[in-house]
Amino acid sequence: DVATGSGDVIIAAARRSRAEVELILTDISPVALEMASSRAREAGVPIQARCLDILSHSLPEADVVVCTLFLHHLGSEDAVLALDRMRESADWSVMISDLRRCASGTGLARVVPRVLTRSGVVHVDAVRSARASWTMGEMRGILARANMETARVRRAYPARMLAEWSRRGEVV
Repeated sequence: DVATGSGDVIIAAARRSRAEVELILTDISPVALEMASSRAREAGVPIQARCLDILSHSLPEADVVVCTLFLHHLGSEDAVLALDRMRESADWSVMISDLRRCASGTGLARVVPRVLTRSGVVHVDAVRSARASWTMGEMRGILARANMETARVRRAYPARMLAEWSRRGEVV
């Protein structure tokens, strides 16, 4: 899991999985990795935590590389580099879930945080993230530049998109 943050998405997926999985959580922040490690221990999910900057270091080899809600924080050149590193690390596939730039997404980013939290930081960051995200066409272009032109990009609710790439070319 690239830029895992608190690890909540991948840990929840591992708990629901019927298969035995070995998770490697990566993040540039030691604080985030400590939080993710704590959550994993509480959930009874074994993990390896690796503190690394994907823009400066290669990722460890993995069957599947997952990245959730991170790429919109990067410019297009850095996103291509990050995707290159994900592709190189993945034995089988890369799965990306990120924001999709659209009017409804920006609208949701203005309203939902105000309902859920009083944090001014969250109120501002949500709108900035919505504006910094890419359209599906832009994501397809970035994936193509990272030699992942066979990736399937599809809409996800609400104002999200999923990109799935397989080394063997089949739809994931």
